[in-house]
Formats: sequence, structure tokens, C-alpha cells
Amino acid sequence: MPELSRRRALRAVATAGAVTLAGCSGGSSVTREDPSDRGDPVPPTDLEVLFVRDPGGEPLFDIESGSDGGATPDDGGIEGRRTRSEYLRDAESRDRITFRSTQAAEELRTFVDGTDFDSGSLYLLERPVSACYEARLVGVYREEDGVTVDLCQSLRPTDIVCSAGGIDTVGLGVRLPFPGNGLDGHDWSWRGGCGTLRTVAGEGDEGQ
Repeated sequence: MPELSRRRALRAVATAGAVTLAGCSGGSSVTREDPSDRGDPVPPTDLEVLFVRDPGGEPLFDIESGSDGGATPDDGGIEGRRTRSEYLRDAESRDRITFRSTQAAEELRTFVDGTDFDSGSLYLLERPVSACYEARLVGVYREEDGVTVDLCQSLRPTDIVCSAGGIDTVGLGVRLPFPGNGLDGHDWSWRGGCGTLRTVAGEGDEGQ
């Protein structure tokens, strides 16, 4: 079946609802924390967001040995790949990250290195995503001891040719308008479909 025909079929399925979308995407529909337990939302206008994408599905960064980087199994079972995240509070935590030698990784590194850790901090994440879907940022929440990032996925524009069975790696950097002093924890949640959610930013957004 031609790839664009597969895309149209997937989009038709998507109109049936977010639950069906999650099942067809091959991605995870798990939400790792109860939304009602989240802290204070960070205003979207205070965030600087960058999404990058590696169509080869390769990792974007490495984390110094001894730190798990918030790595968790991907419950959607996308070929057993893992989601990894890190909260960069200062120059020392930045030094624990080594970026790979790819275009997507270099874009993410440049964004990270443009962060002023005296006045701000940064959340960093990489995750496998089905090739015909894109990640979108729903919101960022400040907790008593850390930050939580809420994401979802939606179908990419129909003019993008993709393999329905392909797996890409998506990287996310979010600059936060407050320093990370005293904030040690970080968490993420992922929804299998964006549905009617109002998102803050996505991979295809201008200026990201």
C-alpha cells in the first residue's frame, strides 16, 4: 500500500477518537501521573521550546554513567526502545550530557548550550515515536521539588511521506523561566493521542 494511502487510512481512524489513535500508532497511551496531582502550570509564554527529529531512530544524547537520566521502559513496546529525560539545573548537570554527532543532536545541543543557568533551567527528553506521528507539548508544571512535562502525539501533515512501520527519535528541549536550585525531581507523561487538547507547541510549529 502506498505510504500516503496509509496516512489517509490512519487519519480516518484518528477521527474515531484518541483511544483508537493510540492503538494504531504503535506508541504508548500511558500517562505516568494523575493530572490532578500536578503542580502549578508554567505559562506557555514563559517557555522556549525546541523539537528535533532523527528519522534514523538513533539516540540523541548520552548521560554520564551513574545517572539513569529518568530512563523508563516505553510501555507501548516500540521495539523495546526507551524514553530518557533529564532536568538540567546548572552547568554541572549540563556536563553530564554528551550529544551524538547527528544534525538533530547538534540542534538540540546548541539549544541547551544557549541556556543561562543563572536565571533559568532546562528539561531535556528523547523518545521513540512512530514515523507518521509527531510529538506535541501539552504543558509544563512546576512541582514542590521538580518539574513535570505533559506530551501527546498526533498525525503529521499529509504532505510528509513516511513509513507507517518506521520509528523515529524525537528530542525535546524546554527552557524554563526559573533556576533549578532545590528542584531535583522530574517526570513526564505521554498521551497516545492529542484529541481536543490545546497544545503549547509541536514539531511542526514555526519558530521552534
